[in-house]
Amino acid sequence: MVPLWILPLRLEQFWGIYMRPILMFTVAMFACAPVAHASPTFILTDVGGVGVGTPARAAFETAAAVWSSEFTNNVTIRLNVGLEKFGLGVLAATGSNGTEVSYGAVRTALGQGATSANDRSAYASLAPTLSFESNAIAGQAPTAAVHALENNPANGDTQLLWANTANAKALGLISSSDTSFDGSVIFNSSYHYTFDRSQGVAKRTYDFVGLAEHEIAHALGFVSGVDTEDAMISWGMPGLEAGSWGSVLDLFRYQNGQRDWTVGGNPCLSVDGGHTCGAHFATGQDNGDGAQASHWRPGSGLGIMNPSLATGVEPAISANDLQALDVIGWNLSPQASAANGHVQWATKTNSPTSGSWSQDKELVNVAEPGVAGLFALAVIPLARRRRSSRG
Repeated sequence: MVPLWILPLRLEQFWGIYMRPILMFTVAMFACAPVAHASPTFILTDVGGVGVGTPARAAFETAAAVWSSEFTNNVTIRLNVGLEKFGLGVLAATGSNGTEVSYGAVRTALGQGATSANDRSAYASLAPTLSFESNAIAGQAPTAAVHALENNPANGDTQLLWANTANAKALGLISSSDTSFDGSVIFNSSYHYTFDRSQGVAKRTYDFVGLAEHEIAHALGFVSGVDTEDAMISWGMPGLEAGSWGSVLDLFRYQNGQRDWTVGGNPCLSVDGGHTCGAHFATGQDNGDGAQASHWRPGSGLGIMNPSLATGVEPAISANDLQALDVIGWNLSPQASAANGHVQWATKTNSPTSGSWSQDKELVNVAEPGVAGLFALAVIPLARRRRSSRG
């Protein structure tokens, strides 16, 4: 036997005969293997009624896994979840943890984290200083009849935004592994739900997974400070300009080519500074179209963030929903699949150790005719009332 090392092979022959097939096989293996992507990890805590083996637990897990798979941000989102009985008229009680962030820091973070064409366009629309249309005049209570340009750099609302902590994590403005909780979703067990929608949503029941997806999206940052302004108009309270009330999503809320944070009208999501309009927003429960501004326009069917849900219907996350979350700092995954979502369960209730707590309720906005009458109704509004306590 002739030793291999004395065979008269030139280097290119050795490469062609031995090494190239090995390299090609290796490349083919990597080409066929799925590419792993980072994604948010949801840590859920059962605060009642969502124990091991319950259908509600599985449904919450499915909803969180769906959102986890949609994004590539390597952050940890902590949510308290529960199912308990409380009075008719309320479908679910929800909450979010929030914090003040400077407009400049948000603008910088959006620029540094831009990963899509929409991100880059949205960032380009953000001037170094913040201005917007408002219903408020300094020192006076806001009124729906007033449309004034707010561009005073000395005012708090042109310097600061109010961001949900989950959104702030996505932007890198607080630690991605911050251990304080980011939100809470408690469903009312007085109503009937379909927990497993693999066979469709049963008549006269609400899609639990779809509702949970809706609520989680609020926690992720699909919120609007116009709801705060709407309430202050109704209450006749001055001082809106003194502090933070606009959300990160409100940076892309436009009307007639201007950033517009007023109630009423026909505002839309615009990622190019108001040159073109995307999906239209709701305009205020009290002084607008009857729906909270933290939703799409009523009756438009624009996505999971519609303000109402019919029984027997499975709502779906739409391109509109994803675009809105994309431009506020959530990076879209090219391989979205609930099977790729990261969801864990904690054994201890998360406490709001930082930021500020705001309580929300998904209200049944009708008189209480009894359970049978409620289920005969076609639509129950998801009226999201925000009550903030900042300290």
